[in-house]
Amino acid sequence: MKRLSANGVQTVAPDDALATECDVLSPCAVGGVLNERSIAGLRCRVVAGGANNQLETPEDADRLRKRGIAYAPDFVINSGGVLHGGGLEELRWSRETLDAKLAGIGDAVYEILTQADRDGVSTDAAARQMALARIFPSPLRGEG
Repeated sequence: MKRLSANGVQTVAPDDALATECDVLSPCAVGGVLNERSIAGLRCRVVAGGANNQLETPEDADRLRKRGIAYAPDFVINSGGVLHGGGLEELRWSRETLDAKLAGIGDAVYEILTQADRDGVSTDAAARQMALARIFPSPLRGEG
């Protein structure tokens, strides 16, 4: 702890982590930590973490939106692990190809934030709508 403090890192007790004032809250390794109880006490501007299923219920994305907290859906930002494993290890991508694909994650998050704001929905809902549109293109839109 002394070494962290000496480098300007502030540590907090696990029980205080969700209510600690910060710019970005990054829940990692534990799912369901964002729920009706915890969201009310959040003091962050952004939630972007590596844990799967960070939301206890789909309605929690709406709660974050109502609080003005930007939420990067876990299944979007976690895609870097799939790109790394599948791309480098299985498809034998170059590091340059991987880096270009990883940069696309940021572009996708920006697109999700933009669509959510435009449509007045949570970022989780926007991301799911976009994913479904890619998986099941609509012939009415001229895709597929």
